[in-house]
Amino acid sequence: MEKKKRNIILEIFICTTIVTAVLIAYLTCAGDNGVFEIRDLEGERSELAAFSFEGTAGDDVHQIHYRWENGELTRKTYPCNEQTVSNLLDANRKGINPLIKYFHLEAEQTQYRNEPILQTAPAEDTESEPLQSWEDMPPEIMEAYFERHSYEENPYGNDAFRVLGTKAEAASFFVDLQSMREISYEGRSYTIGIPEGYSRAFTGLTLSDGPYYYLAWEEKEDGGYSDIYSNNICYRGTGFDFLTADTENAVYGILSTNHNVTGEVFLLRFPKEKMQAYDQRRLPEDMPYSSVVYGGAETVAVFDVNEESSILALAACGEDMLLLARTEGGALYLELYDFEGTLIDRENTGIEGILHWEGSYFEGLRRKDSAILGIDITIKENTEDDEMPRYDAKTSDKYLITQEGLLRLDGTAHARYTDYNDGKTLLINSVQEKETLAMRYTYRDNRTQLSFTVKDEETERTLYRGMLETDFAEDFNKELSRIDISKPADTLEAQKQYKDAPLMVSGEYSRIVNGRILPLDDVSATDNALFGGQYYDTPEYNYYLY
Repeated sequence: MEKKKRNIILEIFICTTIVTAVLIAYLTCAGDNGVFEIRDLEGERSELAAFSFEGTAGDDVHQIHYRWENGELTRKTYPCNEQTVSNLLDANRKGINPLIKYFHLEAEQTQYRNEPILQTAPAEDTESEPLQSWEDMPPEIMEAYFERHSYEENPYGNDAFRVLGTKAEAASFFVDLQSMREISYEGRSYTIGIPEGYSRAFTGLTLSDGPYYYLAWEEKEDGGYSDIYSNNICYRGTGFDFLTADTENAVYGILSTNHNVTGEVFLLRFPKEKMQAYDQRRLPEDMPYSSVVYGGAETVAVFDVNEESSILALAACGEDMLLLARTEGGALYLELYDFEGTLIDRENTGIEGILHWEGSYFEGLRRKDSAILGIDITIKENTEDDEMPRYDAKTSDKYLITQEGLLRLDGTAHARYTDYNDGKTLLINSVQEKETLAMRYTYRDNRTQLSFTVKDEETERTLYRGMLETDFAEDFNKELSRIDISKPADTLEAQKQYKDAPLMVSGEYSRIVNGRILPLDDVSATDNALFGGQYYDTPEYNYYLY
């Protein structure tokens, strides 16, 4: 019987195809064999389907991009870190080629930011006198100045320097607003060249408890060296800051006050078309201080300030609204204004005792025609002790902000992500997995799952509860199980010589789990997005591994 001839090429092709198919199937299964799904705990999942969002979750090795839309959870795995995935998704969202937009240095993302610089000058019609010698300056002021600037040569009392300046009994606050152009590359921002525009305006506040000193000095012989010292009421770090909100045609700004001062401050509008170019701006002629203004700033509202009434935060909302956080009698209020300074709505947050606050900021989602914002405040409790200060953090509920006014979303103060749709509120928080031995001994946070709650805002009834479950912590524990624990430990005497004991965890086993959440619809700012590491890491973890 004649044997059939073998087709070697065909056999090789078939075997190769089978192996390739098996490999692809294995990789596909391997990419999806982890736990990453929504588990219903209470209510109907259709309530969650009223919202849509996307997010990323993973570590510095791989990321999962997931989308919750129309009641379905889809996912895709990327072999890269969170920043790279964020760049890719952002480019896709904007319809931009990500290779050109994010990975070529010559075509980086350009953005603009406002940099306000506070300055003071003697107030108009105030009593003042010129400084003509070192004897006109209090020694304690000079000593304090050169203690802060020890790198400078101390000319105090040196006859080789000529003294110039002014002593005034009242001082007015000015703001020098500069529009800076930046590019972003690999998660960092770089300022490009000189500012694009300049404006300078009086903020409205004048302090009358002087004297205040404005000093300049120069060498008598050469005259080429000069320096300026202004006793600017030490406003940096003690409660004076200038807040800005950027809109399409103008920048709005107001002086924040957290100081024992009495006076008034202006809500200012800086029209962008009136900002001065570098070579057109008016340079000060009355050094060492300047009282000139330029750039066409307009006053749209005036507010009284005192020890119990201060300005905390400012934000642009929608296309033509401003949200202002301020206190009256130490109680915190949110106020909504239009661009002409007309009050639309006002809400008492119920938070009181806001006197010596250290910082505050709005957090939430800002859409084109609405926003969902709350405010976080840090309060200094023991104001007398600067060496061992105690701080307290207060967080307000979120507010839905529309043209109609402010709607308080109750019970949202500590939600990491809040959204609202047709009378229903979505709250997302991080929750803990079961603690493993690996987590306990590596200071690894186990908050690697998210909880979803949908409630009826009017009745406050919970409509749905669920969890986005992952097995990130389990995978991490499996990695640690590869460590060879049979190796004997060093002697006690040797262990005492460890200088960096908390850093003994190998970087190979200390991956950071991170993630973020964003709504799928148009959002102009995403302050409430859970960016990498924000809701998965604990202070202990950051402290011991860095």
